[in-house]
Amino acid sequence: MEAWLTTVKPQPGLSLCVQNVDPADFNPAWCPPPPPAGRTLRLNAPAMVSVVNEAAGPRFAYVLAVDAKYEVALVLPAFGAVDPALAPGQPLRPPEGQDIIPADLGELRFVALASDVPLNAAALEQTATDVVDLQACLSAVARAFCLGADTRRSGALPNVGNWSAAVAITRVIE
Repeated sequence: MEAWLTTVKPQPGLSLCVQNVDPADFNPAWCPPPPPAGRTLRLNAPAMVSVVNEAAGPRFAYVLAVDAKYEVALVLPAFGAVDPALAPGQPLRPPEGQDIIPADLGELRFVALASDVPLNAAALEQTATDVVDLQACLSAVARAFCLGADTRRSGALPNVGNWSAAVAITRVIE
């Protein structure tokens, strides 16, 4: 995961905003520049996340949150929804009441991806790297699946022609 995060370079066509702000005051189409020390989020306080399609054509947008233990969670589309492609200039944010609330101190990274074809972004989710399910691979059949899961991914991903990426690194503080 760390190697992947270091290779994800921003690609034009997508802007990503992550900030603590009252939802009533949040404008998903505008984001203030991050302070020189970097963007911070407050522990246990709602964080607003949005992306804006800055590409010339429609794009499907996804935002993943990556915590300090490399747990990867899909943030947008919210709760596994399948959203239509965003038109140029259109923002996307979680629906009202589906706030993102940082629960741990430390680094919290957000990776936004947009493509001209829909992706199964849930396939990118993973549990924290310090979590081991001791019961998961005990039988011979389960062990075969566990070994396969550790060495390769499904090849059923679409061929993406046009894509964009944005990364926001935040620090969660008290």
